[in-house]
Amino acid sequence: MCDPINFTKIRGNTVEGQRSFFEQLVCHLAKLDGGGGEFRRIEGAGGDGGVEVLRILPPCDFTGKRAARGGSTEGIWGKWDTQVEKWRKLAAARGMTVEFDPWTAFEIEAALLRADAQHLIPFFFDRLVFTREWMQRHLDRTIHDLHARYSPGEHVDTESLRPFDVIYRRENVCRDLRAVFDLARSSDPRAAAALVEDAGVPEADIIAAEDSLKDFLALGEAVDWSTAREWPICRWVTSWYSLTRRLGHIDRAIRDRIQTEERTDYDAPRRRVSETTKAYELIGPEVFGGRWAHLIRIDGSRATLFVGRAGAGKSHVLARGAETAWNAGAPVVHILGQHILDDDPRTSILKRLEIAHWSFHDALSALNLAAEAAGTRAMLVIDALNEGHGTDVWKSHLASFIREVNQHDSIVLVVSCREEYLDYVVPTKVIAEPRSYPGDDGQPPKDCAPLGKLVRVSRRPRHWEPATTERNGCTVPCWQRSGTSPGAWSNEERTMFPFPTL
Repeated sequence: MCDPINFTKIRGNTVEGQRSFFEQLVCHLAKLDGGGGEFRRIEGAGGDGGVEVLRILPPCDFTGKRAARGGSTEGIWGKWDTQVEKWRKLAAARGMTVEFDPWTAFEIEAALLRADAQHLIPFFFDRLVFTREWMQRHLDRTIHDLHARYSPGEHVDTESLRPFDVIYRRENVCRDLRAVFDLARSSDPRAAAALVEDAGVPEADIIAAEDSLKDFLALGEAVDWSTAREWPICRWVTSWYSLTRRLGHIDRAIRDRIQTEERTDYDAPRRRVSETTKAYELIGPEVFGGRWAHLIRIDGSRATLFVGRAGAGKSHVLARGAETAWNAGAPVVHILGQHILDDDPRTSILKRLEIAHWSFHDALSALNLAAEAAGTRAMLVIDALNEGHGTDVWKSHLASFIREVNQHDSIVLVVSCREEYLDYVVPTKVIAEPRSYPGDDGQPPKDCAPLGKLVRVSRRPRHWEPATTERNGCTVPCWQRSGTSPGAWSNEERTMFPFPTL
């Protein structure tokens, strides 16, 4: 690139809009700078004190200062040096040592021309980007191509949509997670031991349980983190597991002690002990080891695979999930497997999106930046990997495809495959095998946050089963659809009995 970058041409229809985009550009360059420590974007118009981004470093000695500039310090540089001196005095008054590195147009342009940053130029300085209008047009085309496989007017919310609740950290997920931490706050293992004289619980066990409780509660605030910060799933799981097992050990010891006492009523004191430790209540919801346990791994993998037989409703669920996310403001690109016709699926995707002149990396970068601008996650949805030339190409491309998408931390990949074709399309090594509980060594369970792999979600076909409904004040037999279960009727069996449909 020979021509210098004209920063006055940065996107934004107003001065304020351009200023916002410039701040966003600098934050991306700061993230790519790789200066060590934890990168953290500061959001909040008017409430961030002018700070757009932080890089939190571990404690260190500031020995190797940046060499001073020679020559005159008059003009703009003089003003800069004067301001830096004021900042340093303010920092010193707070016991802080801070270094300030100026990024002029020269430094920013040089940073943009690095190989790992050039993808930012088309987004920030080129009008050909992923606008809402552009994405809406392509989503409408995909929905139209689905034909009978997606009927929005006939949708009924089911548990099959829960993966999307995790992707966007919707309230039903966060509510269940918060409930576990709220329950833990009411646990008091020491008070439980005090309910029984000579409870027989070693002080060391009580202290260990209290320490585990403290560690677990310290992780509670992460539930309400924005999607820009990855949930600490592995720490949640290991901490919850350690806490519940320690509380359970204390609970059982006290209950056994009650059992040895010469009394006729055992249930009441044992119930009070359990109500105080909360051991069984904390295990009961099984948020980290039950219905959400498998799905919350999607937050760490940022990739999920819906699997089911023909007619199970995979296309409907993916379309509904994409449509709901889109209506909530999330950028969404939805591709059908039938349009994957090239030797490299990336080529087919770019052609389908009418951006064949882009690289796939640039397309992902634009989608990622659109998500960050919207303050949410984007989804790349590919329905039916087994269709088109999928059985010929995905087996050799899927692993690198997932890894490439994962390099953009605001994009979640959502794909589906018919179960009968799974072995021919999806390599076994890219399907996560998450386990709910840590091993005996206390380490996180396998595939706890399986980045680079797909978290599998099984979509079962729905069948008709007999039920009853109220019609004109009378209870009458009818058919209702349900998940596969013993005694469920097939569509063919249903036609034998002319009941109304619920």
